[in-house]
Amino acid sequence: MTAQVVKGYNGNILSLGGHTTGFSLLNTGTAIKDTGVVFTDFNLSDNRDNAGIIHLKDSTALLVGGMSSALGIGQLSSTERIYPHTMASVAGPNMIHARTMANGVQLLDGRVLVTGCWYNEAAATQGELINLSNNLVVTTGNLNQPRAYPTIVATND
Repeated sequence: MTAQVVKGYNGNILSLGGHTTGFSLLNTGTAIKDTGVVFTDFNLSDNRDNAGIIHLKDSTALLVGGMSSALGIGQLSSTERIYPHTMASVAGPNMIHARTMANGVQLLDGRVLVTGCWYNEAAATQGELINLSNNLVVTTGNLNQPRAYPTIVATND
Protein backbone atom coordinates (compact mmCIF):
# COMPACT_ATOMS: atom_id res chain seq x y z
CA MET A 1 0.00 0.00 0.00
CA THR A 2 1.49 3.31 -0.99
CA ALA A 3 1.45 7.00 -0.38
CA GLN A 4 2.20 9.45 -3.19
CA VAL A 5 4.97 12.06 -3.15
CA VAL A 6 5.03 15.54 -4.70
CA LYS A 7 7.91 18.01 -4.59
CA GLY A 8 6.93 21.67 -4.41
CA TYR A 9 9.11 24.48 -5.67
CA ASN A 10 9.13 26.03 -2.18
CA GLY A 11 11.34 23.38 -0.62
CA ASN A 12 8.48 21.15 0.54
CA ILE A 13 8.24 17.47 -0.21
CA LEU A 14 4.66 16.25 0.28
CA SER A 15 3.79 12.72 1.33
CA LEU A 16 0.10 12.16 0.52
CA GLY A 17 -2.21 9.46 1.90
CA GLY A 18 -1.13 5.85 2.32
CA HIS A 19 -1.98 3.86 5.45
CA THR A 20 -0.64 3.50 8.96
CA THR A 21 -0.51 0.71 11.55
CA GLY A 22 -3.39 -1.76 11.39
CA PHE A 23 -3.86 -0.77 7.74
CA SER A 24 -5.84 2.33 8.78
CA LEU A 25 -6.28 4.54 5.73
CA LEU A 26 -4.89 8.09 5.77
CA ASN A 27 -6.57 11.23 4.48
CA THR A 28 -3.68 13.50 5.40
CA GLY A 29 -0.63 14.92 3.75
CA THR A 30 2.64 15.77 5.41
CA ALA A 31 4.94 18.49 4.15
CA ILE A 32 8.60 17.90 4.87
CA LYS A 33 11.16 20.63 4.23
CA ASP A 34 13.84 19.34 1.89
CA THR A 35 16.28 19.88 4.77
CA GLY A 36 14.33 17.13 6.59
CA VAL A 37 13.63 19.15 9.72
CA VAL A 38 10.16 20.74 9.59
CA PHE A 39 6.96 18.69 9.33
CA THR A 40 3.51 20.18 8.71
CA ASP A 41 0.31 18.12 8.32
CA PHE A 42 -2.74 19.07 6.26
CA ASN A 43 -6.01 17.31 5.35
CA LEU A 44 -6.89 15.67 2.06
CA SER A 45 -10.49 15.46 0.87
CA ASP A 46 -10.52 11.63 0.95
CA ASN A 47 -8.42 8.59 1.90
CA ARG A 48 -5.61 8.13 -0.62
CA ASP A 49 -4.05 4.71 -0.12
CA ASN A 50 -2.85 3.42 -3.52
CA ALA A 51 -4.25 6.42 -5.34
CA GLY A 52 -2.99 7.32 -8.78
CA ILE A 53 -1.07 10.56 -9.15
CA ILE A 54 -0.84 12.77 -12.21
CA HIS A 55 1.68 15.60 -12.17
CA LEU A 56 0.05 18.49 -14.04
CA LYS A 57 1.69 21.15 -16.22
CA ASP A 58 0.81 23.93 -13.75
CA SER A 59 2.92 22.33 -10.95
CA THR A 60 -0.13 20.91 -9.17
CA ALA A 61 -1.00 17.22 -8.94
CA LEU A 62 -4.23 15.29 -9.35
CA LEU A 63 -4.86 12.32 -7.05
CA VAL A 64 -7.33 9.80 -8.45
CA GLY A 65 -9.13 7.03 -6.61
CA GLY A 66 -7.56 4.88 -3.95
CA MET A 67 -8.73 2.20 -1.54
CA SER A 68 -12.04 2.56 0.27
CA SER A 69 -11.35 -0.10 2.89
CA ALA A 70 -8.40 -0.97 5.06
CA LEU A 71 -7.91 -4.35 3.36
CA GLY A 72 -7.82 -2.96 -0.17
CA ILE A 73 -11.06 -4.43 -1.48
CA GLY A 74 -13.11 -1.48 -2.63
CA GLN A 75 -12.09 1.58 -4.56
CA LEU A 76 -12.83 5.31 -4.63
CA SER A 77 -14.17 7.34 -7.54
CA SER A 78 -13.15 10.67 -6.02
CA THR A 79 -10.32 12.91 -7.23
CA GLU A 80 -8.57 15.88 -5.69
CA ARG A 81 -6.15 18.56 -6.78
CA ILE A 82 -3.03 19.12 -4.67
CA TYR A 83 -1.43 22.58 -4.55
CA PRO A 84 2.09 21.87 -3.24
CA HIS A 85 3.11 25.52 -2.78
CA THR A 86 0.24 26.16 -0.33
CA MET A 87 -0.17 22.62 1.05
CA ALA A 88 -3.84 22.68 0.04
CA SER A 89 -6.17 20.04 -1.31
CA VAL A 90 -9.38 20.72 -3.25
CA ALA A 91 -11.89 17.99 -4.11
CA GLY A 92 -12.21 17.40 -7.86
CA PRO A 93 -14.76 15.67 -10.06
CA ASN A 94 -15.80 12.09 -9.40
CA MET A 95 -14.70 9.55 -11.97
CA ILE A 96 -17.26 7.25 -13.58
CA HIS A 97 -15.43 4.14 -12.30
CA ALA A 98 -14.10 3.74 -8.78
CA ARG A 99 -10.38 2.87 -9.05
CA THR A 100 -7.34 1.90 -7.06
CA MET A 101 -3.88 1.31 -8.53
CA ALA A 102 -4.71 3.63 -11.43
CA ASN A 103 -2.44 6.02 -13.27
CA GLY A 104 -2.81 8.83 -15.74
CA VAL A 105 -1.24 11.57 -17.77
CA GLN A 106 -2.18 15.10 -18.78
CA LEU A 107 -2.72 15.35 -22.54
CA LEU A 108 -1.66 18.25 -24.77
CA ASP A 109 -5.19 19.73 -24.67
CA GLY A 110 -5.13 19.79 -20.84
CA ARG A 111 -7.48 16.86 -20.24
CA VAL A 112 -6.28 14.01 -18.02
CA LEU A 113 -6.39 10.39 -19.20
CA VAL A 114 -6.82 7.90 -16.34
CA THR A 115 -6.62 4.12 -16.74
CA GLY A 116 -6.14 1.04 -14.63
CA CYS A 117 -7.66 -0.53 -11.56
CA TRP A 118 -7.10 -3.51 -9.32
CA TYR A 119 -9.95 -5.84 -8.37
CA ASN A 120 -12.58 -4.29 -10.69
CA GLU A 121 -12.44 -5.58 -14.26
CA ALA A 122 -14.79 -2.94 -15.73
CA ALA A 123 -12.63 -0.10 -14.38
CA ALA A 124 -9.42 -1.91 -15.36
CA THR A 125 -10.70 -2.29 -18.93
CA GLN A 126 -11.94 1.24 -19.64
CA GLY A 127 -10.13 4.58 -19.39
CA GLU A 128 -11.58 7.98 -18.52
CA LEU A 129 -10.89 11.52 -19.67
CA ILE A 130 -11.17 14.23 -17.02
CA ASN A 131 -11.58 17.81 -18.19
CA LEU A 132 -10.34 19.94 -15.29
CA SER A 133 -11.61 23.20 -16.83
CA ASN A 134 -15.26 22.12 -16.50
CA ASN A 135 -15.02 18.98 -14.31
CA LEU A 136 -16.62 16.76 -16.97
CA VAL A 137 -15.60 13.11 -17.04
CA VAL A 138 -16.22 10.74 -19.97
CA THR A 139 -15.17 7.17 -20.63
CA THR A 140 -12.84 6.09 -23.42
CA GLY A 141 -12.88 2.92 -25.49
CA ASN A 142 -11.71 -0.32 -23.95
CA LEU A 143 -8.05 -1.17 -23.46
CA ASN A 144 -6.71 -4.29 -25.16
CA GLN A 145 -6.72 -6.00 -21.74
CA PRO A 146 -7.50 -5.02 -18.13
CA ARG A 147 -4.57 -3.41 -16.31
CA ALA A 148 -3.62 -2.37 -12.79
CA TYR A 149 -1.05 0.41 -12.23
CA PRO A 150 -0.35 0.92 -15.94
CA THR A 151 2.45 3.20 -17.06
CA ILE A 152 0.96 6.02 -19.16
CA VAL A 153 3.11 8.11 -21.51
CA ALA A 154 1.73 10.99 -23.57
CA THR A 155 2.78 11.30 -27.19
CA ASN A 156 2.27 14.13 -29.68
CA ASP A 157 -0.64 12.49 -31.49
